[in-house]
Amino acid sequence: MLTLFRNLLRSKVALVLIGLLIIAMASFGINDIFTPNLGSSLAAVGNRTVESSDLDREAEFLLNRINQNGGNSTQQDLAQSGQLQGLVFQLANRNIQAEYLERNGIRASDQAVIDVIRQNDIFRSAIHGGFDRTSYINFLNERGQTETEFTQWLQDDLTFLAMSDGLASNVQAPQGLTELLAVFSEERRRIAYIVMQAGDLPEAVEPPSEEELREFYDAQTSMMLQPERRGFSVIAVRPEDFIHQVTISDEELENQYLAQQSRFTSPGTRTYEQFAFADETTARQALGRLLGGEDPQAIVATFNGRQLPTETNLRSAISSIDLAAAVFDTPVDVWNGPIQAANGQWVIVRATEDIPGETTPLEDVADTLRAEITEYKSSRLYADSFDLIDDAVGSGGTIHEIAEMISSPVYTFPPVDERGFTRQGRRVGALLEIEGALELGFQLYPDEMSFREDGGDTQYIIRLDETVASYLPEFEEMRDELYDVVFAQKRQAAVTEYAEAMMERINGGSFLNAEAQQLDLEVDRPPMAIARSSGPQIGFPPEVMARIFGSELDQAFSIPLQRGYFIGVVEAIEVPQGDQRTAASAPIRSNLNQMIAGEFEQAVFDVARENVNAQINDAAITTYLEQYQPVQ
Repeated sequence: MLTLFRNLLRSKVALVLIGLLIIAMASFGINDIFTPNLGSSLAAVGNRTVESSDLDREAEFLLNRINQNGGNSTQQDLAQSGQLQGLVFQLANRNIQAEYLERNGIRASDQAVIDVIRQNDIFRSAIHGGFDRTSYINFLNERGQTETEFTQWLQDDLTFLAMSDGLASNVQAPQGLTELLAVFSEERRRIAYIVMQAGDLPEAVEPPSEEELREFYDAQTSMMLQPERRGFSVIAVRPEDFIHQVTISDEELENQYLAQQSRFTSPGTRTYEQFAFADETTARQALGRLLGGEDPQAIVATFNGRQLPTETNLRSAISSIDLAAAVFDTPVDVWNGPIQAANGQWVIVRATEDIPGETTPLEDVADTLRAEITEYKSSRLYADSFDLIDDAVGSGGTIHEIAEMISSPVYTFPPVDERGFTRQGRRVGALLEIEGALELGFQLYPDEMSFREDGGDTQYIIRLDETVASYLPEFEEMRDELYDVVFAQKRQAAVTEYAEAMMERINGGSFLNAEAQQLDLEVDRPPMAIARSSGPQIGFPPEVMARIFGSELDQAFSIPLQRGYFIGVVEAIEVPQGDQRTAASAPIRSNLNQMIAGEFEQAVFDVARENVNAQINDAAITTYLEQYQPVQ
């Protein structure tokens, strides 16, 4: 489909489609091209450029997304992984797309950009609610863009959005296709089925003979080769190992409570009075007289002011940021202002009373504080133990002597392979939980002991105690395992043979109920008709659902299970009709329209890359990246 759209865009039909886009963008308007200064650029597409500041900004956005879950990636990491270089081409590609649309007369108007900026809440004044240019300039400074650069960036975004909306509103999927997909998605089937296992067969499966076991052993020799296994002794130290050494006195707990009392105290309130005046000059004159100690009521009368009702509020309850700061960041009984209110008047304010919030008693938070102090102290003891462990290792003692010196147990593990499994197939999880321990253990020489190693949240020492070389087990050693495997294969083969014969009989005219009676099995029928999406609700795996909807009416189907067979018959097929089909078609048509519009949009951008050239400044990119190369 994408290739079709690309070819279409190279034809005369493209002119009609471009025309539709222009009409769809009427609300955005068409504007003349403005030309930014190129400067020292990493890439250039027409009048658009990619500057190092653009790359810094996009890298910062990318790092914020990467690190939002606790990561610690840096711009140097992006450079070394190639992601920084990729951002250059991503930005160049954005400019190619914008340039192509502009050349074809598709571009959001300057007025559209102005409207978006003025209507953005982050640029509104907290006092009068209108557009605040100071906030806007501060935003641009934080973003590292000039006003021209930002407006062009926003204009391109609006153009891309308008193109997407234009395509979405003008591209419609064929009615026949939507109805076909509606039938596909809303089709329901009713089935009957049985689950047959080896124990259900009319005749019991004969256990494997000695000859069969030996034959299987000889044929599967390569599969029975046992890998090398190694046994280890490990000393592992974790922060929680030191919890029992931590003691916390009542005095220490109380001191911590007092030091963090603000944490356990709810926000306080302040009572404040306000005087409102008609303009800022008058308000400032009144403020000066009040700060000089004159009577507030006389000042209000002199300057034709108005006393507002006295209020008591939390800081968060005051909608004006400036007013909240004047009330809570100024000492009690000191006048502050003037502050412009939403109605245009200018207000001066004085807090008359500070009412502290309630403090949670120590006994209510003692357990929380005790747990936090314990965790902190045990972590410190854990870190302090590193030198003790290193000194113990340096003493040249055995692993048991070292364990005694640092008061830690020695954990002994049976021989395991490189995946951490014993000969009996048991996974030794405790060893695998120590990051890097098993890999290091397979690098040691016989009887060799490692130094202290960092295993994430564990410090450990590992010693190689035993090596079991790779070998081929004798038949007698493997006999029990061979018996289980061969017997399972024979039972599955018997079930498969019976299931295939049953399928032939059903498709030849027999009935599933009759076949089930022969095996003394009950036929199950889901109470509701099954949809393609019903699998998880009724517990059917995807392969069963595929067979149900891939079979014909009254046709038997089967699916091998781990220990048997699923055998079913489609007894009814319900196809949506009339209103049901119409109702199902609406969301499908919407999704299909979006998919086709998305494919068309991608085709537009593919053609843009073919028709618009980007100039890449390799030397400038290399110079930019060099600052993030590690020091040799």
